[in-house]
Amino acid sequence: MMIILRRRILQITSSLCALIFFFVGIALIITGIVFIRVVLPAAENEEIKKDRVLGKMSDGSLNTLTRNWAYPRHISYMQYWVFNYTNPLEVQNRGSAPDMFERGPYSYRVLRTNNIEEFSEDGGRIYFRPKSVYIYDRATSCVDCDPSDVFLVPDIVFFKTMNYFTTVEGLKNLLCSLPSIGTILCGLGNTDAIEALIKEMIDSYTEYAAVAIKALDAGPFIYTTVNDLIFSGYDDPLFSKVIDFALKLVATISPQLGQQIPSSVPTPKIHLNNNNDTIGPIYAALTGKYNYNRIGEVLSFYTGENSTQNSEGSWFPQSWWSNPDLVECPAEIAALARKINGTLGDLFTPFIEKTDRPYVYDTNICRSVFLQYKAEATVKGIKGYRFVVPSDVFNSSLTENCGFCHRLEYDIFSKAKGDLCLPDGLLDISRCTMDDLPVAVSSPHFLGAAREVTRTFLRLQPDPTIHQSTYDIEPMTGILLSSNKRLQLNLLVNQIPFARTYQSMLQATYPILWMNESTMIDDNSAKELSSQLTQSYKTAKILCWVVGVGLGSLCVIIALAICIFSTYSFIKSRPKDERTRTTDFSDIYPMFTMRPNMRQRFARNLNT
Repeated sequence: MMIILRRRILQITSSLCALIFFFVGIALIITGIVFIRVVLPAAENEEIKKDRVLGKMSDGSLNTLTRNWAYPRHISYMQYWVFNYTNPLEVQNRGSAPDMFERGPYSYRVLRTNNIEEFSEDGGRIYFRPKSVYIYDRATSCVDCDPSDVFLVPDIVFFKTMNYFTTVEGLKNLLCSLPSIGTILCGLGNTDAIEALIKEMIDSYTEYAAVAIKALDAGPFIYTTVNDLIFSGYDDPLFSKVIDFALKLVATISPQLGQQIPSSVPTPKIHLNNNNDTIGPIYAALTGKYNYNRIGEVLSFYTGENSTQNSEGSWFPQSWWSNPDLVECPAEIAALARKINGTLGDLFTPFIEKTDRPYVYDTNICRSVFLQYKAEATVKGIKGYRFVVPSDVFNSSLTENCGFCHRLEYDIFSKAKGDLCLPDGLLDISRCTMDDLPVAVSSPHFLGAAREVTRTFLRLQPDPTIHQSTYDIEPMTGILLSSNKRLQLNLLVNQIPFARTYQSMLQATYPILWMNESTMIDDNSAKELSSQLTQSYKTAKILCWVVGVGLGSLCVIIALAICIFSTYSFIKSRPKDERTRTTDFSDIYPMFTMRPNMRQRFARNLNT
């Protein structure tokens, strides 16, 4: 009897131990998983949010993020592919489609800084001025390429000059932009004398221009070097003659103005990149202090007093995107074109999702664009999300883009004068350039443009892998891993009504060059980021796996082992005839009970 009692006490003790080990193990596993999946990621996210703020530390120095942003360590290049035209006479005289080939890249190392002016008192805003320095880099340029290489390209100055003399307002803008006489004429307002003078200029310019064009051998195309086209600027002989012509006419009314008109003024040079070694506008942006999701968002920009290039609060200047046609473009949609959205493309919100559509303010095209997720990407061993600028951004047939349209002043491609927009794939930025250049932008090789555009330039072969703009972003921190901002500059070409020679030219957008502004995270920054992503809370995660999941699983295994061993020991300790005669589950597990009659009936069935 005592043996049976001891046996049952042992069985009860074993069962209790097994239950304790089992529930403790389950509790440890659940706790470990909760910490690994919920608690630690939440703590990690909070730390990232705290770190993703532009600001200063307690000692007044810039925090790590701000220091890396103000003095970027990323490797940046600006690469240009220039188009060389081969059939200018056929284009000018016969209206043939332009034929050209591209050469490049002409690669420039870009040294960038964001010069911080100040922080707002509450630390919610930062005011800064970007600066870029371009240094030619032969190692990453095409073989035998040199900035002194000469190309035959469409002459921007020629068409700009011709456009000035088509309207009174256009010519007035030219005169007002000239040194010395600009302040004399425009400071007096639109007087009758100036109005009459400008009309006389337009009437007499037709004959003068025809003679000057022939005498100077000027035309729609000009030979220029890569360096002059992009950075230094080039002199156009026709433009100089036109300025001299304008000065002589202005001098005829100098007595009425009461001012001495200079006999000559320096003519401005036209170049496509005027940002080399120059300080940019003052930008106001959010620091992310109050909302980490809005870090780096541009609020406004200021270029100088009385400048037409200043933002109007958080809106682009009205002269940039001011579509008055409310029939084809409703006011609420047209207004969206003027809204400043997004960062400058160097900062992004942390915890970015594939379904997000982050905005970037692209200063090259004077507007904000949204990005769309395309694929996963790996940069220097770091996994990221690749976002691209979709073709819809330049799709003028979409209603949401009508605010970026300007009513056409002449026929172009299949579009007629008076139509609201250029064909799909083209964006007219002539009203927002510093020199009012007749320029439209597109993706390189007219990627995503209307068929009527791409079939005009048969040598161009659009390819998304090399012509689409991309941004590779590490999703947890929002750090930019790499980017390729690709853009093509095209000249808006219209026929010149007072020059018979050029009245048959194909009215289209003639490519000048395309560029790729690339950025790549440097090796040291990549190592630091990789370490941050893999080492963050690593010890705590290991403890959770070992103590929580590991020890918990061990407890469950021990509980199962106790049950198996206890059952096996009990069965082995009973006499053989008793083991074969009956099976009493209440002996094995005291907690497993039946009513007496049911237990006896169950035992009889087993014996039979």
